Amino acid sequence: MDAGGDRRKTMMDPRPYEEAEPLAIFVYGTLKREQLRGSLWPRPAISITPAIAVGTLYDLGSYPGLVEGDNLVLGEVWRFHPEDLQETLVVLDRIEGFDPVKNMGEYVRRVIQVETLADPASSGAGCEPPSQTVMTWTYFYNEPRRLASARRIEVWMEAGGHWVCQWPDPMSKVPRSFAEE
Repeated sequence: MDAGGDRRKTMMDPRPYEEAEPLAIFVYGTLKREQLRGSLWPRPAISITPAIAVGTLYDLGSYPGLVEGDNLVLGEVWRFHPEDLQETLVVLDRIEGFDPVKNMGEYVRRVIQVETLADPASSGAGCEPPSQTVMTWTYFYNEPRRLASARRIEVWMEAGGHWVCQWPDPMSKVPRSFAEE
């Protein structure tokens, strides 16, 4: 089964954050709903939708890191009102260790294209189309030396008709509190 060959070519276009201003953020780890940092968002999202991005996902212990690659990665798109985006990005930059002035840190913020998936929780509500392409911010892991000892998360589950990788996977250590990190 093709895991999305042509889709990968068009979806993966990480650009420096200055070049675009999307109103959505793609998250794939501890910032997702039901994860450790899912409650730290400073502003409420207009919507939260399952989505896939293209990349390679690594398990870094108590959190994941996304780098350029060719797997489909399952995460969430959080959409915001324009007036809420800046405050949200400031908080997330701090959480992810990103310095927007120097454009560096443990993670770097970039714009990528993702494909939303139909959300079973809102099916029938008429809120979201079955899928759509969205430009979003996301955070790429930026410490390549650490990846040599990190576990690559392989494609292991199906979502929206695609084989995807997702954190946590069955081998991930998921922290229940900040003390466990």
